[in-house]
Amino acid sequence: MGQDMVRAVAAAIAALTLVLVVLKLDSIIDWSWLWIMAPLWAAGLALIVGWLAFVITFAAAIHQRTSTDEAASKVALEQDDQRQP
Repeated sequence: MGQDMVRAVAAAIAALTLVLVVLKLDSIIDWSWLWIMAPLWAAGLALIVGWLAFVITFAAAIHQRTSTDEAASKVALEQDDQRQP
């Protein structure tokens, strides 16, 4: 189902861009080419934002796990020190 969704979104973006290009070339709209191509760069921007969100979440999870492991190791060492006479 995920692949179907990706294909549907890609097709919608391509169709919207094609419609805007045709309208621009037929002089029906007088927009800048930047806005005509906006669906393409907006999709790329969404990919970059999604990738950054993944990287930040992954880094936070690793940091939290490392902090938890270090705290557990410290507690274990303190308990070992207390047991020794």
